[in-house]
Amino acid sequence: MKSKSLSLFFCGFFIFCNFLHAQTKKSPVSISGTLGITYEGYGLTVHPKTPVFYTPRRPWNQVRFNIAPKITIGGLSLPFNFNFAVIPTNFAGGSGGLGALGHQSFGQFITNPMNNFSINPKYKWAELQLGTQYLNYSDLSTGDIGIFGAGFDLKPKGWILKFFTGNSQQAVNYNPIPLVPGAYKRSNWMAQFGREKEGRYKMAFTVVNGPHHYNSVTTPPTVNPQEGVVFSIINNAYFNKGWYLELEGAHSIYTDNTNSGPPGPGSVKSLKPFITAYFGTKKDYAANAPSVKNRPILISVLK
Repeated sequence: MKSKSLSLFFCGFFIFCNFLHAQTKKSPVSISGTLGITYEGYGLTVHPKTPVFYTPRRPWNQVRFNIAPKITIGGLSLPFNFNFAVIPTNFAGGSGGLGALGHQSFGQFITNPMNNFSINPKYKWAELQLGTQYLNYSDLSTGDIGIFGAGFDLKPKGWILKFFTGNSQQAVNYNPIPLVPGAYKRSNWMAQFGREKEGRYKMAFTVVNGPHHYNSVTTPPTVNPQEGVVFSIINNAYFNKGWYLELEGAHSIYTDNTNSGPPGPGSVKSLKPFITAYFGTKKDYAANAPSVKNRPILISVLK
């Protein structure tokens, strides 16, 4: 009922905004966007009959609503994105891994990785980022994981100042029958600072951190709590006739199990306030250097 009520509200809001726009032809307010409904079918067949410990990763039938209006008022842009599923599910917990009998709280609903609720108000060089965002700071740092949170992207006079913090994974308790592997809550924060002139150059420093929260569950999942941090430096230059040079170097420190105890002699040391080292904490390096006319070449170095 919650999803149905929300969809009816957003549909009514979208229709009203279009009607208002039609009545004010010379108004500085413009409204555009998309509105759609999709159906997803999923099947799982195992012979002999599916055992109780092998559950499907997603519901058999799923309906999704996509509501994405964009309101422009002079130089202010207000893009919305409401993309949500009717049947509750979670990538780490199966179709019944959230709450009692699969029912979600409102907080679980809006932060579920299956759903996307976001608004990105933008005025000139300032953008506010609210809700679920897929932020690509660089190739070796972050970009392919949705995070529900808040942040900003500022570019005054060629400077770059970005920051975002939020959660990329809900806490899901382990359950043996039906099997729900579970997951620790994972929070993330990321920041970038540098200089950029579009089409000419970009120089930036990036740091990204993503820890698991051990006390976020009452029944621990089948994986260990982990944590990692990445530091990255970008140097890009763009020349005439399609030639360019893009260089990035990164250093990462990560722990496979934050319950493994303090580090031993000769182990990786803590780098506070960014990360605390444990027994078995590791570090490595990477480089990304494509540079040729219109045809990138990837060179990676790992240690």
